[in-house]
Amino acid sequence: MNAEWHIQGSNISFFFFLAAVSHIAIDSADSQSPTGYDKAGDSVSDLCGELRYNMGLTKIFESEADSIIQQVQKSTEEAAAYRLATLAQNSHKTKLGLTALAIRKQEILQSRIAKALDAATKKREAASALAARRARLISLRQLQVSKPALGTASHEASGDSYMKGSSTHGIKMDLTLQPTAENNCTTAKLNDGSGPKQSEISHATITKMKILPETVFAQPTINLQVGMKGTPTSGSASNYDTPGLPLDGQGTCTTHCLGAKATPTAQRSQTPTDQDLFTEATTRSKCKTHDTNK
Repeated sequence: MNAEWHIQGSNISFFFFLAAVSHIAIDSADSQSPTGYDKAGDSVSDLCGELRYNMGLTKIFESEADSIIQQVQKSTEEAAAYRLATLAQNSHKTKLGLTALAIRKQEILQSRIAKALDAATKKREAASALAARRARLISLRQLQVSKPALGTASHEASGDSYMKGSSTHGIKMDLTLQPTAENNCTTAKLNDGSGPKQSEISHATITKMKILPETVFAQPTINLQVGMKGTPTSGSASNYDTPGLPLDGQGTCTTHCLGAKATPTAQRSQTPTDQDLFTEATTRSKCKTHDTNK
């Protein structure tokens, strides 16, 4: 039987109109994955996995769209070539034969060109939707905080920029949010390394995908703890070079000290959730849409 993934509207914020990869034929019920996933999709387990799968699927859609356009161009050129060849022939029988071929080629082209161009358009729209999702994933990856680092403390004199007024003193220090290490996700070569591989994507067989839950995109909370004893500005200035902890002693507060600590809240779960692509969860039927590019 034949089936299509249908597009609902034209707003690319609906990520799962990537299911608009229309005109993907299903040769038989056996061609559908029993788990709903292809091999690559089944291995998605975190942000990096979804990112790799997204990039691989995008490349496939773009390649398929280009292939369709090239085939249309080739068929158009062939039909034109038959017509030109007819004009160059002296033999009446040869002219009739070439004319018949040209007409048949043109009929085939006209009967299929609309569907072919529609399929190419939908594949490119699907790639655009994936690109929008990918931008969110990349931003999330770059903004994830592994730890906040407090810089070296320094003394702020009375009446300076922060606490104005007589007899006020302050301690200044920088707070740098250090992102999660960049080396734990390889996207340069989608058929190498660990995680989903482009060569293992078989989108014509899937009924669902794994994507990160929306909650993972929420901004992290930084918990800031500050403690003091005595008059911190009376401590030895030479001990203010301890990041986050200006003291008048060696790590233990004795008379005058101020300490500060910044801790990010626990990282939100990156466990992907199942997303059905079709209204009938286990069958490649009518396309389902999900707004995942908010």
